[in-house]
Amino acid sequence: MKPLILILSILGALSVAAQIPGSRQANTVVLDAAGERNLRLATEVSEPREFAETVFALGRIDVYPGSRAVISSRIAGAAKEVFLIHDHPVQTGEPAIIIESRQVGNPPPRITLSAPLTGLVSKVHVVPGQPVSPDDTLAEIIDLSKVYALARVPEQFASLLREGQTALLNVTAVEGDDFPARLEHLGVLADPISGTVEAAFRVENPDLKLRPGMRAEFSIRVSSRNDVISVPREALQGTPANRFVYVRDFELPH
Repeated sequence: MKPLILILSILGALSVAAQIPGSRQANTVVLDAAGERNLRLATEVSEPREFAETVFALGRIDVYPGSRAVISSRIAGAAKEVFLIHDHPVQTGEPAIIIESRQVGNPPPRITLSAPLTGLVSKVHVVPGQPVSPDDTLAEIIDLSKVYALARVPEQFASLLREGQTALLNVTAVEGDDFPARLEHLGVLADPISGTVEAAFRVENPDLKLRPGMRAEFSIRVSSRNDVISVPREALQGTPANRFVYVRDFELPH
């Protein structure tokens, strides 16, 4: 019975196709109910929407300017206590390191160095008992509540970028999240080796998911137009040189 059903289905489609004017037959596909159901065809209304032109670029996350601070001692002496722990959070004003001066005294005078900003301890260069001098960097703290995202934009697209433009970041290390960003400045010089220009974006990072050094993909919005007729990306058929979509014929079934 299956061959007979198939033949009847084909004959039914042919009979419907015969009703189509010759000018439309070459570009019309006629199915039956089973064929449409098996192909799981779905339709969507094509509506005017905002269309954004974007530029793609690669880059990395970096520390935001002014969000890095170091701790050093004004006096020479020795570290007596170190409260900082690498990669741990610290609040502004919290005790960081106690330094015992080399000046004569019983006991020798001590000073307490405090955390200069709220953030994460990225480096600790001192341990209790270690001699210190004013030239030494004892520790480093980074505030990651906002970060810089540095994109390497192909130089042929650099002229399209303007301060204040927005972008969406996809960061490989943070799966499932897109991060909005705003362009703060464009590099003065182009890299002659890579043929790119650096574009610096500010990204809010309240959950501290983004860390300096992470790789990022940038979709930079350079222009937009309103009331552009759009279709779902999944509806596009053909090759890049020959795109087309299928449109439902409401005068014919299936």
